[in-house]
Amino acid sequence: EAGISIRPSDDLGLKSAEFLARMDELAKNAGGEPPLQPRPSTGHLAELEARHGNDRLKGLLDLSDRLKKEAVEWKKTGELAASRLPSWQQLQGLMLAGAGVSDLAELDGEYKAVVEKRLLLDKGDPVVPLLKKTAQALRSSLTAAHQEYKRLYAERLAGLEANDLWLRLKPAQRTQLLAQAGLDNRGGSLDLGTDEALRQALEQTPVAAWKDKAAALSSRFDAVLREAAKLLEPAVQHVRLSSGTLKTKAEVAAWLAVQEKELLKKLEHGPVIIG
Repeated sequence: EAGISIRPSDDLGLKSAEFLARMDELAKNAGGEPPLQPRPSTGHLAELEARHGNDRLKGLLDLSDRLKKEAVEWKKTGELAASRLPSWQQLQGLMLAGAGVSDLAELDGEYKAVVEKRLLLDKGDPVVPLLKKTAQALRSSLTAAHQEYKRLYAERLAGLEANDLWLRLKPAQRTQLLAQAGLDNRGGSLDLGTDEALRQALEQTPVAAWKDKAAALSSRFDAVLREAAKLLEPAVQHVRLSSGTLKTKAEVAAWLAVQEKELLKKLEHGPVIIG
């Protein structure tokens, strides 16, 4: 049962030590840290290992029925653990890479239950369906964040390319300005065909990072346009209109008059960009 063969010419002392070492290995593989069950007790094996010669052989004979049963059970459990651990490790990797994704909130409870209740070797195998749901949730969230980034990028780029200042730049200047602002990457495409590819994509650029990049596009494109203006018109001035709450037509007229006065004053010193 333990996978140890013996011939009449073999040294029984060496073979008994080999057998006990094999039993220790089977016990080690039959359990572990959560979500595995605790490793089986091996105190009786330690006692046998401490005995020598015929005394050890007698001890092995006395416990032969128990040891045979344990060898079968531990081997079966270890093989089951070995077959399920890869899926668990994939799940762990996705949960870690997807930390903070709102779509994982409900699944996080299931994940913790597998750990706390040590359910990896449960008859129903809770890991495979949980892995599938986790991958689907992360793939959906990552795809949505990536597509939104690409949509906003295309929208802002179209606005930039329609701007007269931008059109007056040389192609090399445009390329350089976009690169300097970190806008030379339009988002590309994502390879999410496998769970491993999904994990790598999340580690490279998490969902939150795509959202942050999308939120920063507006200010980055504005900065590019300002740099373009500097290249074309060194004397260009950047003016930010004052903000406030207007409740009446009179207040609107007064606000416009103030802004007009400020802008005309600025124009005396060169072109103006309102930002």
